[in-house]
Amino acid sequence: MREGFARLGDRSQGSSKFLGRSIRVGVVALLLLHAGCSQLIAPDASRPIEKHVEPESGREYLLYRPSRYDRANAWPLIVLCHSGFPDSASKQVQEWATLAEEYGFVVIAPKIEATRGALSRSGAQEPNALKLDEAGILSSVRHVRAGHNISEDRMFIQGQAGGAGSAMFTGLRNREMFRAISLSQPRFDRGDMADVTVYVDPYQPVFLNFRGSDVMTGKQGRECADWLRSYGADLRSQPVGGGNHPQRAIEFFQDVIRKEPWIHVHAAPSEGANPLSLRFKMSTPVPPSRFRWRFSDGDESPVAEPVHVFSKAGKHRVVVTVDLPKLGEHTRYLDVDVPSGTVLPAHGSP
Repeated sequence: MREGFARLGDRSQGSSKFLGRSIRVGVVALLLLHAGCSQLIAPDASRPIEKHVEPESGREYLLYRPSRYDRANAWPLIVLCHSGFPDSASKQVQEWATLAEEYGFVVIAPKIEATRGALSRSGAQEPNALKLDEAGILSSVRHVRAGHNISEDRMFIQGQAGGAGSAMFTGLRNREMFRAISLSQPRFDRGDMADVTVYVDPYQPVFLNFRGSDVMTGKQGRECADWLRSYGADLRSQPVGGGNHPQRAIEFFQDVIRKEPWIHVHAAPSEGANPLSLRFKMSTPVPPSRFRWRFSDGDESPVAEPVHVFSKAGKHRVVVTVDLPKLGEHTRYLDVDVPSGTVLPAHGSP
């Protein structure tokens, strides 16, 4: 039996029984009428693909929830960013619905605006479209989480071709939400990522799959890889195969869950009157048995949520080492802006 996404990440929620491997077949769109509402059906999936409208911006998104979904357990979530015509949100979800049944995860596909007329769009318009997509993706995720039990540390984003820009833009800028990013055959322009460079996090894995031999996509895939490396991303590049290969993305997400504990550091102004005082805390998959915080002024702290008073405003380096039972010792470097408490990804060691 294949070990599913939900089983890989369950800790305190209890174990789940999973169905055996389903037979993969080509997914064909079928449009059915049910109770006056349009629903899409993937032949190898057990439930209809649902159409929703998130209330914040009124944008549509499609959702597939596996037949064995149980709200008692926290489930992984994969967000799909589709490419332009002939690709679409419905085509993407239909392809991934079968895998959602097999591996055990919830999948959604918001409507992506950046792919509309992508070939004729000027560089000045693209960032605005990417920001609109970011807002739509985040509001769709919030809407799904309001109605489902979604695991906070197992949310991923995948982008295909023209939708890869929206996935990378949103995923990198919201590293506290998306544990890892997968990009397939990306269409890439450095100018589109001008607002993203400071968010690239060396602890957020990025998988890049592209056909290296293809004249257009191979070149853009290599440019995307070079850009990510230049800003210190944890890049897992695979310049072979090409096309949309959900199986590779899923194997990458599973590998991240198995081998790389999700450790996220939070900082915020403390409740005291001193504006240079910040409180720190950390989210980890299991409670650490030991903490060691080190600050740029030489002070250290062994407590879980230390409060530290910095000598002056500006950017300061903070290093934290945690010992996780059965997962070993892990160290995170981060730069924090004082007094706002904004955490910036740290590149390199102190």
